[in-house]
Amino acid sequence: IVVADVSGKGVPASLTMAAVRAALRAQIDNVYYLYEVIKRINLMLCRDSRPGEFVTLFYGVLDGRNRRFTYCNAGHPPGLILRDGKIIELPSDNMVLGVDADENYVQSLVDLQVGDTLLLYTDGLMDAMNFRQERFGKERILEVFSQGGPTAEAISDNILWSLRRFTGLA
Repeated sequence: IVVADVSGKGVPASLTMAAVRAALRAQIDNVYYLYEVIKRINLMLCRDSRPGEFVTLFYGVLDGRNRRFTYCNAGHPPGLILRDGKIIELPSDNMVLGVDADENYVQSLVDLQVGDTLLLYTDGLMDAMNFRQERFGKERILEVFSQGGPTAEAISDNILWSLRRFTGLA
């Protein structure tokens, strides 16, 4: 499971994301440790990008049989787990990709339980603004996510509907 975001816009940002996607796909078949995959992508970005260009990336692997989720978060908003009406934030202190070629990345793991719901998102959700220049913000994300729902699709729809109500036509 991968969610990523690149700095900038337009063709340069698209090319950077395409390179990250290709590098990720090339690495995951041959490298077992998530932190090593992320380290290699970071090195590639440090070599090939200009100052101020960076990527945030959340990479996770789900072992469905054992309900174990291993992840490496490189500067991306933290994943959230909804468990029994409470939200657990998946912590990470890893740096964004493309800034420091010597950065060492750390992977983490969490044991999931039946009924857990995982939410991954980009900062675009938090940063969405209404006409009063107010951000949707993390607190609103947590509030809407904590309401849960019968399915992952229903939870997703509820988050998007709340975002649309907040931003209106902004």
